[in-house]
Amino acid sequence: MKRALFAVFCLLTVLLLPGCGGSGSGASASPSPSLSESPSPSPTPTPVPILMPEGETLETRFNLPEGFARTAQPEDSFGAFLRVLPLKPDGSSAYLFDGTAITGLSPAAVISWDPGTQDRCQNTDALIRLRAEFLFSRERFEDISFHFMSGFNFAFSKWSEGYSIKVSGSKVDWVKSGEPDSSHEALEKYLSNLYVYTNATAILSDLQSASEPSPGDVFVEDGGVMIADLAENSASGETIVMLCKGGGSAQNLYIVGNTREPEISPWFPVSDGGVVYTGSGSFVISALKRFK
Repeated sequence: MKRALFAVFCLLTVLLLPGCGGSGSGASASPSPSLSESPSPSPTPTPVPILMPEGETLETRFNLPEGFARTAQPEDSFGAFLRVLPLKPDGSSAYLFDGTAITGLSPAAVISWDPGTQDRCQNTDALIRLRAEFLFSRERFEDISFHFMSGFNFAFSKWSEGYSIKVSGSKVDWVKSGEPDSSHEALEKYLSNLYVYTNATAILSDLQSASEPSPGDVFVEDGGVMIADLAENSASGETIVMLCKGGGSAQNLYIVGNTREPEISPWFPVSDGGVVYTGSGSFVISALKRFK
């Protein structure tokens, strides 16, 4: 009897030993991971390139630096119009009115508008053209009106009724000369006449101060430059802008390249002091103007 009880005791002891029988913590169980092990880090995402060569507008040609987002622009706004400006193929040169390629200029992009065949649309005239083309595209003909150096208010609505102008010194008169015409060809003739009698001083009559930068705002300095696009970083509070301009001889309008920081070109940071530094100079945000 004692031997039988002893045998049962030994059998129970063997069965209760770790790793023997049972399914709770047997040898077949998977080992727990070591506390020293850590999951593999996620791969670093590849930054999206700024330049998208196949893009045909400002918005589709140029992406944003990481962390930035374009500011919201209403569909019928000047800013929305500028973002869809048509561009020549990537790498295109800018040309003068007479077909001569401009040397020494490395634009980030060239607007695909024809500069015309006359040397009239110079410097700040390019800003007027951008504004006039926007208003025309929205059929806001009554708002297409700019001042001559003499102070004369040259309105497209009057021009489109078939009137032209007679200039004698500083005196300007409307003269009925044709049939009503509000076509884009009529706008081009209107602008061609306007360019003769306006300049960087006269355009100030059509501008007002801008408290905060926005697409469509202009710097009159350095021949005239317009903010074509603007983006902000909500986390850091930083602002970047894209600049558009013409030149001293009538030429293609173009997007200015950032030679100081080519990795983010054509975007330019606005410094903490409110200054935009380019390769040829600087622009102070407090000097910004906006079309009335």
